Amino acid sequence: MGDTERLLRREKRCGSVMRESEKQKEDDRNVAEASAQILSVLAEKRTSLAMMKIGIVTLALPLSVLGLLVATSKQYHISDVFSLVVLLYCLLAVFVGLGGYLVYRAGRNILRQDRRISKIKRTHRQIANIYELDPHYSGNKKMFSKRRG
Repeated sequence: MGDTERLLRREKRCGSVMRESEKQKEDDRNVAEASAQILSVLAEKRTSLAMMKIGIVTLALPLSVLGLLVATSKQYHISDVFSLVVLLYCLLAVFVGLGGYLVYRAGRNILRQDRRISKIKRTHRQIANIYELDPHYSGNKKMFSKRRG
């Protein structure tokens, strides 16, 4: 009976080692899934940053055109080209609206993506140190608030 008890104890130990090994593999899979999710969110964030860049350029275009009009204002009379100026101002207003919309939407998406990353990091503590956001990022919705410090 001594040999049988020894064999049973050995099987129990091996079984617990196997369970620990399986648990480690499961944890590794969870970390890999969370890493893949974070990488996907970061790719979306890069797209949002590109959209914000396009919005800023779209906002800058009307300023350039208005600067050109002011610089050449001595070469024409506004009464002669009034219909063209009104049309141009309407077009510039559309560009300002479009640029503002793109910047607003990109900013909102970036905040949402940062919240998703934070949520993934809270659920998977192992990867919290791997993916860090900007240490000066406050995490609130005030995009252009003053930093204190």
